Amino acid sequence: MKKVYFVGVFILALTLFVGKTFAAPGDQRAPGPILAANGCGENNGVGVAFDGENVLFTCQEAAIRKTDINGTNLGSVATIDGANNPLSLDAIAWDRTNGILWGGNTDAGSCNIWSVDMTTGVGTHTFSFNAPNCNVVFFDGITVDPSDGTLWLSPDVHTEIFHYQTNGTLIAGDTIAFSGLTTGECPWAQGFGSVGCFNSGLAMGLDGNLFAGTAQDGKIYQLDPTVPASLGVFTTVTGRDEDLECGPLVEGFETILSRDYESGRIDILEAPDGTCVTTEISLDPSSAVNDLDFDKDHSVTATVLANGQPLSGVLVEFNVTFGPNTGQVSNPGECTTDVNCTTDAAGQTSWSYTSIGSGTDTIEACYTTAGGTEHCATATKDWVDIEITLDPFQAVNDLTVDQNHTITATVTANGSPIVVGQVQFTILSGPNAPEQSDNGECSVNGDCTTDVAGQTSWSYTNPNVDPSGLGTDIIEACYTSEQGNEHCAKVTKDWKDLTPPKVVCTETVNPHGKTTPPAGSTTLPGSRGGQNEDGFYKLTGIDAIDGVVDIFVNGFGAYLNGDKLKITEAPGTTPNEKKMGSSNGQADAIVAHLTLNSDPTVLGVDDSGNEIKVTCFVPPPPK
Repeated sequence: MKKVYFVGVFILALTLFVGKTFAAPGDQRAPGPILAANGCGENNGVGVAFDGENVLFTCQEAAIRKTDINGTNLGSVATIDGANNPLSLDAIAWDRTNGILWGGNTDAGSCNIWSVDMTTGVGTHTFSFNAPNCNVVFFDGITVDPSDGTLWLSPDVHTEIFHYQTNGTLIAGDTIAFSGLTTGECPWAQGFGSVGCFNSGLAMGLDGNLFAGTAQDGKIYQLDPTVPASLGVFTTVTGRDEDLECGPLVEGFETILSRDYESGRIDILEAPDGTCVTTEISLDPSSAVNDLDFDKDHSVTATVLANGQPLSGVLVEFNVTFGPNTGQVSNPGECTTDVNCTTDAAGQTSWSYTSIGSGTDTIEACYTTAGGTEHCATATKDWVDIEITLDPFQAVNDLTVDQNHTITATVTANGSPIVVGQVQFTILSGPNAPEQSDNGECSVNGDCTTDVAGQTSWSYTNPNVDPSGLGTDIIEACYTSEQGNEHCAKVTKDWKDLTPPKVVCTETVNPHGKTTPPAGSTTLPGSRGGQNEDGFYKLTGIDAIDGVVDIFVNGFGAYLNGDKLKITEAPGTTPNEKKMGSSNGQADAIVAHLTLNSDPTVLGVDDSGNEIKVTCFVPPPPK
């Protein structure tokens, strides 16, 4: 059973292969040949051209008729000369660069070359030349050289092909002896005594090669006009081929149009890729920068043109070939306009992707012609990871000692310094808010732009050496990228009071007297040297920031700056504090009477909690 199945599949595949025809350059492309609904009837002409939109053809009349590859009657344009006389043309050729139609006819033994404005139908006689067969009815060969706009010309069934500038100057060195290049290959022409073929139609491809028809011999040759040399037979046709022209894209294939004089048909012959169509693909934007902190998505639009016109309905494949997103490709459903990444009427399709990292992507978009030629365009995308850091991150200043602070900002993109980047420093909150950096206040560059290391520094001064200057500043530094995105960093600066207060304990006068009472004697200095065993002492506490100092004596207090105490040293006693005297008279000037069992230790504490201790030497009372 397996063998039967295998044989059946093989027969089916073989049948499909045999039944399918694969066109090649020179073959007729459907829907050709064109049988125009507005054909010439018995007045067949020889001319055919393509203006990028319409297929143009001539009859034996003063008009250029229009059709398309389906033979639709698209009307005609009446042709006249500058004197308003009817103008009938034979072979014709479209000049894409200048948007005009060239044509030729014969009159009184001369070959006449005309340029026609197809919007008005008015023809301008450009020049004439004489050659054998300029006295026959038709002028058969004319084509525009796309490289420079010059003209290649050949009278009806002629043995030579001429090259002319549009002002009528013959480029004599370029004349091609067509008959000699095709010796013995055209029996019909040889029957008239020619050694080779007669030429009866011309077209030139973008590659600079000529296509040359041979009338009743039915062969179309490719020629290299620079040698000159025959490149062989491009294809064969039936009837009597006359004028040739690069035609439209048909199902993506390039074509050559060939006009048959006998039937009036226009053959649509597949041309080699790149012969008749300039295919362009471009990407927009060609380069762009994204700030990763704000946007990780990128869209790129491909535009495909054929001979400068939008090419719709073709597949474009996008691919990141290099960079942090290498390997990302357009998959079905990922494109806009058409989700499958085929171009719209404007020849465009767009693809978007999301970045996974920083760096530069190379994006490639490719379109492959029906003939198998791949056309690609590239663009770049910079994914920038911008970072701003501040140093020091956290710092503390003793406001009493140092009122200055400096912050250094470092700005980088993908780890590399950003040079001449503008940085703005601002104190958002704290004792120095809303101070900010002004021009001239930064180091390295006074305008606060970064140096080659991506750095700039700002310094400021805390002007308040008092409680209002204490606290925490929150400092922010911001850099605005070229994309207009602001990148910021914050640090803190603590302004603290870390310096202890100053306290002293000094002898003071008895409030009832004017001098410090003597110690151990009724007269100074006495045997005790003036010591005040039962002395009175004044407490002094000073702080540079707080101003207010709490003073404690051996744990008693708190007392304030300027308070006076009577201190008695009595070893062995239990330390105690009591009010001294009454509230009458001078006794109230003494805050308290301390009886201590040792010299008093005076402790000063400011509002920030800083402490200092000093010893107040009090002698024991007299025996």
